[in-house]
Amino acid sequence: MGRSLTSKNSIPLYKKYWYDYWVPHPRRRYLESVIGRALKHSPLVGVLGQRQTGKTTLTRRIAGNAYVTLDDAEQLVPARDAPKAFLKRERHPFAIDECQLAPELFPALKLHVQSHPRKGQFILTGSVRFSARKAIRESLTGRIQLLELHPMTIAEAQDRDPIDLMDEVSRGFSSFKRKVENRSASLATEKALAALQAGGLPGICFYRDIEARRPRFSSHLDTILGRDLKLVSETDHPVIKMREVLAILARNQGEPISWSDLARKSRISTASLQKVVEAFEALFLIRRVLPMGDTRKDAFFLGDQGVASYLAPSHARQSDLLRLVYSQVFPHLDLHDPGGVTSYRFETRNGASVPLVFRSAGRTLAILPVALESPDKKTIGSARSFLRHEPKAQVLVLTEGSECVEYDDQLWVLPVTGVL
Repeated sequence: MGRSLTSKNSIPLYKKYWYDYWVPHPRRRYLESVIGRALKHSPLVGVLGQRQTGKTTLTRRIAGNAYVTLDDAEQLVPARDAPKAFLKRERHPFAIDECQLAPELFPALKLHVQSHPRKGQFILTGSVRFSARKAIRESLTGRIQLLELHPMTIAEAQDRDPIDLMDEVSRGFSSFKRKVENRSASLATEKALAALQAGGLPGICFYRDIEARRPRFSSHLDTILGRDLKLVSETDHPVIKMREVLAILARNQGEPISWSDLARKSRISTASLQKVVEAFEALFLIRRVLPMGDTRKDAFFLGDQGVASYLAPSHARQSDLLRLVYSQVFPHLDLHDPGGVTSYRFETRNGASVPLVFRSAGRTLAILPVALESPDKKTIGSARSFLRHEPKAQVLVLTEGSECVEYDDQLWVLPVTGVL
């Protein structure tokens, strides 16, 4: 569980407000140790993620003075004009921040690591998925280990050890129950839900005043939609229109999307809209959830729930609980299987629904958050229906109650804060 969850004046953290333990001082980022391991096995390591997730702070801590950012014009010009000379450095790892701004670098990187295959030479960070840019994709395929820095989770903010749900669940109910009870005792549901307002972008979430955060969220989106979007999309829609589309997705997180309905609401053609959504994915603004069962419709979650709350404030308890669980669970799963976790939404014609299904390393974990003290018959029926479809899966029903109940080896009922 990591260090004791108490403040300096011995007040338990779960009795204090969310922002009281999100004080603005450096945090250990889970990904730092993963980057360290990756540098021992690959000459190139990519650290990607939405703007403001903390990539700069993290990579500067690892690389020290061997760090440059291409947001700086004095660095961008030589990176574009003389990429081979730019890459010649005495200290490694050499960290190049926002490297997608200089596509000319990537053919030079390819040649450099072919001639000098030593491990741990470069850390490349970016706010755009490299696969979305052809020059980067073609140069680096098979030569780079890609990692994603997600927005900070509650556990990360509290400096607890990261949770590997897949591994913990596999150890059996008794062992998992003890850990769940300890975690749920240290975090009240209301305090966890309060994190949805602040989000997990360190450059924004530490502002205690909601009104102080709003202009920073606005500026954050203006930078992404007004500048970064042009790197991955040829759309000529104005920023305000892109905000509208993102707000619609924010209001319907985890729900199956009808492209025709979304096109009607946004007043953008379906073909153009699908390209816009793909661009949002490339910028880490949203994450796609694939259909499973009888449904054929994708669903989406925003990459940061603070951005989502800014765009579309929610007052629906069930939807808030769902986006809380996704925003906290997925980053931890991805940490333990970088790039290997796939998210699904299960639905049948008979009305059975499981909103969160994760597959990683051949294992399947389904999660049903419910805004109830204990699950109702419909929820248990949906869980049973899913297990008939996926007989080797594990299903967790997460409630606002405090009990841990083992229905059988594959179906457990647990308090929601126990897995955060």
